[in-house]
Amino acid sequence: MARAVELADAFHHHGAPVVLVRLTARADGSDAAPGRTEIPRPPGPLPAGWDAIADRDAESHRHSMERIFPLLGERGCTAEIIGLLTKTRA
Repeated sequence: MARAVELADAFHHHGAPVVLVRLTARADGSDAAPGRTEIPRPPGPLPAGWDAIADRDAESHRHSMERIFPLLGERGCTAEIIGLLTKTRA
């Protein structure tokens, strides 16, 4: 959550739009908003270290990160995104 706040603060500082996305906060996902998907979420808690770009298995995750997301936009860690934002909005 701290990185999300850091990103939102940086985007606000530079007058860039911020989109809020609801993620689950409970380990068992019981507070997750229902999604539109044909694949139901597996029961029980999410794997340790899950993030907003989690897939059902490692191969699907690799495919998403290497093939899908680069087509949609740039990806990077918090520091890289804030650095690019600062560089391009200065």
